Amino acid sequence: MSWNQTLNMLNVTLANLYPTQDESYRIVDRAGLNRAQISFRAKALDNWYEIIKAAQAQHRLVALVEAVLQEQNNPDLTLALEALTATPSAALPTQPAVPTVDSKTLRDILSKHFDADALQELVFELKPQYGVDYDNLDGPKAIKIIKLIQYFEHRSIYQELVTAVYAKRPAAFNTPGS
Repeated sequence: MSWNQTLNMLNVTLANLYPTQDESYRIVDRAGLNRAQISFRAKALDNWYEIIKAAQAQHRLVALVEAVLQEQNNPDLTLALEALTATPSAALPTQPAVPTVDSKTLRDILSKHFDADALQELVFELKPQYGVDYDNLDGPKAIKIIKLIQYFEHRSIYQELVTAVYAKRPAAFNTPGS
């Protein structure tokens, strides 16, 4: 399973529920994960990202969510479990194709089609699902854009940023040289 919105939501939820490494060890052990195969991190979001990746590699992702659900009655975790155990349906409606663009093109689109307020609004809307915080994107607008793109690239969720930008400014993707 590639990284997707369900895993992003799971990452943010687990980081909020278990912000320390010590708390994460208990869940990792309860889920039957091999600690030696996990690169634990000091920051909660990064720590749970590594744990989720390891759970995927060890085919224990469902067990991880079930271990947390034994302690926490959390609707986001219940939704994540349902999404992880659901079988794909051919009857699901298709969404319009979001273009694939490189980071330079996306940077140009954000620079030309988003003023500072629109950029802040975009990041605000992305924060609950992806954990990105506008206040942590230091520097002028051009630097904030680069840091925003890097944030999503480093978490292997770059296309989700492209999708969010496309949803806000689809016409910007049709402009030559954006």
